[in-house]
Amino acid sequence: MSDLGEARSVLERVFGFRDFREGQDDVVRAVLAGENALVVMPTGGGKSLCYQLPAIVREGTALVVSPLIALMKDQTDSLAERGIPATIINSTVTPGEIAKRLRAMRGGAFKLVYVAPERFRSERFVEAAADSSISLVAIDEAHCISEWGHDFRPDYRMLGASLNRIGSPQVLALTATATAEVRADIAKQLVLGDARHFIAGFDRPNLALRVVPTARERDKLTEAVALVREAGGTGIVYAATRKAVDSAAAQLASAGIRTVAYHAGLSDRARVAAQDAFRAGDVDAIVATNAFGMGIDKPDIRFVIHWHIPGSIEAYYQEIGRAGRDGLPSTCALLFNYADTRHQQFFIDGSFPSPDTVTAVYAAIVGLNATGREPTTASVASRVALKNEMSLSAALAMLERAGHIERVAAPEGGDRFARSIRLLDAKPARVLRINRPEVAARAASEQRKLRRMVDFAYSDKCLRAFILRYFGDRKQIGECGTCSVCVPAARISRNHAQTRARGVADRMILECAPTGDSLREHLRQTRSDRDDQSAREVAIGASDPEPASTATLGEHQTLVVRKVLSCVARLNGRFGKSTVTRVLAGSKAKKLADAGLTNLSTFGLLSEMTVDELGSWCDALVAGGLVSVSPGAYPTMSLTSAGRDAMRGTVPISLDLRRFGLSRSGLPPVAPERPR
Repeated sequence: MSDLGEARSVLERVFGFRDFREGQDDVVRAVLAGENALVVMPTGGGKSLCYQLPAIVREGTALVVSPLIALMKDQTDSLAERGIPATIINSTVTPGEIAKRLRAMRGGAFKLVYVAPERFRSERFVEAAADSSISLVAIDEAHCISEWGHDFRPDYRMLGASLNRIGSPQVLALTATATAEVRADIAKQLVLGDARHFIAGFDRPNLALRVVPTARERDKLTEAVALVREAGGTGIVYAATRKAVDSAAAQLASAGIRTVAYHAGLSDRARVAAQDAFRAGDVDAIVATNAFGMGIDKPDIRFVIHWHIPGSIEAYYQEIGRAGRDGLPSTCALLFNYADTRHQQFFIDGSFPSPDTVTAVYAAIVGLNATGREPTTASVASRVALKNEMSLSAALAMLERAGHIERVAAPEGGDRFARSIRLLDAKPARVLRINRPEVAARAASEQRKLRRMVDFAYSDKCLRAFILRYFGDRKQIGECGTCSVCVPAARISRNHAQTRARGVADRMILECAPTGDSLREHLRQTRSDRDDQSAREVAIGASDPEPASTATLGEHQTLVVRKVLSCVARLNGRFGKSTVTRVLAGSKAKKLADAGLTNLSTFGLLSEMTVDELGSWCDALVAGGLVSVSPGAYPTMSLTSAGRDAMRGTVPISLDLRRFGLSRSGLPPVAPERPR
């Protein structure tokens, strides 16, 4: 029997599946052939089988690197029930038990060993892995490796060097979501070379997507209770913070919903108990931060409710993907209030501290070191007044990556604030080796992701189609017939504020983002890495993408462009795309009249077009360099110098209209034939 034939046999005999899901067989075949691979497969698509099957079929032990204890426990429990020897080595295990398991791993007692990325900091573990027969290293949630990913974790960044130390075994990197830029970075950091790249489909037709407007906290409770009761099964309620989790869980419980809370502030015992109750179906809902869910193998999750808006489409899709893995209908509801974006903005500000903050943290470390005491995270925190606690961890991570400091892992099960910090500079550095433009560019990327998540919440078009377009899935649909847009009963209002105060990350982006020659070089290098990556990708079940269609516009399309540019100019950089499109369409919205915008000469200038179509024109103008967009959660639009020239008609205009579905838009309507 061939290796793939044996894998099919194990698939049915051990896991009870008669056939592979879309894309799984191609990945398993490549892994069994000894190839390195990078797999982008949506949550619920069956990523775990892509490494579990080869691990069972082949000789040796597979290491599975995972960021969360929840995944390790769930998968090892499931494998144990199926008679597959697997174990966990992480901070929940006592040092004596870890030593015992490492000895067993050396002796080949396990088919799979699950570890956190931090485990590679342990010399004892690295030596044991080097002495073991490692058949494969599967790195789950591989987007955590990339600083451009939505959940970057510094310890993941060390994996490339760590793998070299244990003999450079075969690597399978897996993630549910990754842009081309993130995929290129993953391959670069793991030194995957000519690895195969697989991208599976993102369509989940059994998930009904809903955006539910909620003006107040009690509206969220009312909607959530109705959704839970309507779903008739167990599900997940995600909230942005630990405090919000506790509050939402208490509110739901008071309304008669059986709930349990889960977040990192709880003890290991409490988290395990909550997870077990959820898996057993003893509760209606588990209320959790995004620390819960990775790798949870519960096929009958009937709903996922977001109490607060996630920070990106990537995070949102990963979380809703935990619903309906049995293929039965499930509901995914976002309880949307624009004010909730403040949570995500707080996270962005904390993740990308200003240069002054990083300098202050470094100065505190130098000062503590001068006293002869080894600084700790807690002692540094006591010396630096920070409004956002996350800024300290982010600043320390930046200093560590730049080689100024080294953080020593906390004792097993210890508080992370007890971690000691070693100053590596012989003399205090006068200038820190922090790449400010790169950090600012990453912050800007997170801001863009949050804006796209807000766009999703306000979308007038099919939500499922929005998701497919976002991830570049070549499967396109018009209307799904199940989302809150296709079923108009739950349409959302649009009276959100258009401006906000700039945050820490906004100011840093404006001050440090690359411009001029440095920006062009940054974009050139990014495109080069992405193109190298794309050349190696295999899009499962997909045809070749359409070529770009940038071309000089005809007379009527040029006129449309000049009208849009004229409107942007008259709004004088004070408003965003939503206002530009509504002015051009001649919207009767009260806020336009209140702002005096109905008196503009461009008001209703393109009333023959829909707001969505005008939005596509705006996107095309931004992509063509004729309009610029300011940073921040609510960007405003302004003309570039090229845009001013185009508006005046002094230069020909070239745009890629097909990319935005505008290849025929702007052409004069065809007059009907007169009856003869």
